[in-house]
Amino acid sequence: MAIEDFHPFDDAAWLRAQSALVGAGAVAAAAALFGESRGWSSGLRFAMSLAAAIIAGCAVFFGRQLGVFAPPLIAALCLAVPLAPHLFTSNSLRFWTFLHWGAFGAALAFVSVLLFVLGVTAILEMVRYLFDVGIPQRAYEHLYVVACAFVGPLFALGRIPRDLFEEAVIAAPAEDRLSSGLGTLQDWIAAPLALAVALVLHAYAAKIVLTGELPKNQIGWIVGSFALFALTVRVAAHPFLTRGGVATRLFGRIWTATLVLPLLLLAYGLWLRISDQGVTGERYYLGLAAVSAGAIVLAQVFPRLRGDIRLMAAVPVLLLALSAFGPWGVAQTVARSQIDRLLRDYPSLGRDGDKVDALTEERREAARTRLQAIAAVGALPALMPHLGDEDRNAVAGLEEDRQLTVLLDRLGLGYGTPSPQYRSFAGQKPVALDVTGYDTFFTNLGAYASEFSGTVATDAPPQFVTQNGEITLRWQGVTDRFDAAAAVRSLPDVGGASPEAVAPFVADIRTRDGRSLRLFVRSASFDPATLGGVSLSFDLALRRAEWPASASLGGGGQR
Repeated sequence: MAIEDFHPFDDAAWLRAQSALVGAGAVAAAAALFGESRGWSSGLRFAMSLAAAIIAGCAVFFGRQLGVFAPPLIAALCLAVPLAPHLFTSNSLRFWTFLHWGAFGAALAFVSVLLFVLGVTAILEMVRYLFDVGIPQRAYEHLYVVACAFVGPLFALGRIPRDLFEEAVIAAPAEDRLSSGLGTLQDWIAAPLALAVALVLHAYAAKIVLTGELPKNQIGWIVGSFALFALTVRVAAHPFLTRGGVATRLFGRIWTATLVLPLLLLAYGLWLRISDQGVTGERYYLGLAAVSAGAIVLAQVFPRLRGDIRLMAAVPVLLLALSAFGPWGVAQTVARSQIDRLLRDYPSLGRDGDKVDALTEERREAARTRLQAIAAVGALPALMPHLGDEDRNAVAGLEEDRQLTVLLDRLGLGYGTPSPQYRSFAGQKPVALDVTGYDTFFTNLGAYASEFSGTVATDAPPQFVTQNGEITLRWQGVTDRFDAAAAVRSLPDVGGASPEAVAPFVADIRTRDGRSLRLFVRSASFDPATLGGVSLSFDLALRRAEWPASASLGGGGQR
């Protein structure tokens, strides 16, 4: 759709749609493999895959409205694909065999995509050079799509065993060089590295006990990475634990013991940081890693679960999926922790007007950090009920990536000089827009204090930036500008009205070079004293004939 310039969504919705397709594809593959492992008919497998894909796709696309934080959910769905056929009717060796061939298929897919792209590109370049034939850029774009969406998946899926419950036979080195190579990798690299890291971490824990010093700030990531590495080595080494080299056999005996003390060290470090600074997304997932690794270690106490690598893979995937939603999820957990601290330290947060300008820079930085932690997990909507009406309306119509910047400015927490007291407008009411006299229309545009982003494609929508009291417009290779104050001078004062009850404001603009524009302003923020600091979100109508370059270049991006 992007190649054919078909844009059914704005940029943010387009990104959500792409993410939803990834999640839907992953869960459809997982459902199909699960159904095949259970002996379901092809019709039932197709129906279950379609239903699962629709549910997962909607959960990702409408994640903000449903309270779902999409990134961990998508990751969990992708990681669940190799687990799906082996959850109930399989064993560890069969799961290892499936992973083994799946990893080989992924490597083969990468090589096949690389060779296909390089080969076809070389052919196209030879045709262009030898025969003076112009090759359009669109041909290369189609090439990349075919390589990534067809060639790569075809080779990867082709390596999935026909028998999902195939068990690898680990033969002597002379009979099976591939298995021999994997065993050598475990004996001489993976297992010795895991044991060496464990030794270093235990020595550091002993230093803490002897000296009484606090764990260093990065100990969480060090221990979390070690736990992930140790579990990965344990899964990969499963068939070699009894017949491998000395390091592999030793690792197979003591891997659970090597995790206990580092996990306690991680828990202690997290407790210190969270008690002082609250929960952030990073600390949440470090805690999740500790809980996951701890649960796997405890499971080794039970003979039925001991050594089951399916459990070692399933526990992190399950916890990752659960972290995407609910009161236990990352978004709500971080929001509760950081909002409580914001309201405790800055009781004026919910009042319009002056707030925290009198704070020391250290406390201002602490407030910024808390707001950034909330925004990082998509939880800014949870903060809105605690803000004043003007502040809430100022960010109501903005994209997520703009909300934090505007909110920091309005709260007096922007970097540099304290920001002025901004006035805001938000009009999101669905109404018919009058475009009489105009023949080209664009939706979801914005003008902010920034710079143009390099070379712009000829079929791209207009770009706007706010500079020195003017809004500069660039489209189809033509640049024009107009007074920023003209777009906001007559904005009505909507008070605390809901944005859904306010219609977009219509501003008819005449540019410096005499072109006519009609802006349908959906949100705005500006300094009412100077009419400066203008930020806008709007739809735009213009007359194509007034942009001479567009007649030869062709239009694109218009709605």
